[in-house]
Amino acid sequence: MSNSNHELMNEMEGHLKEARRSSILGNYDGSMVFYEGVLLEIQQLLQNNYEESKFKINKQSLIKYRKMIEAELDQVKE
Repeated sequence: MSNSNHELMNEMEGHLKEARRSSILGNYDGSMVFYEGVLLEIQQLLQNNYEESKFKINKQSLIKYRKMIEAELDQVKE
């Protein structure tokens, strides 16, 4: 995995934790911003060279994670 992809994965993890934490604390607008940011980061990973042999997450996994995060975001919006 390239350093930029690895850094992006670490950022994404932190943003997802913050999205969930904000939601639990009732900061739904802030939570939605973090969720939407994570979805953009996933899109970046999908557009980058995800087929690189060192890259640990494949396209199908990223798509699965994106759907899971979209479902969480929908719950926060409700």
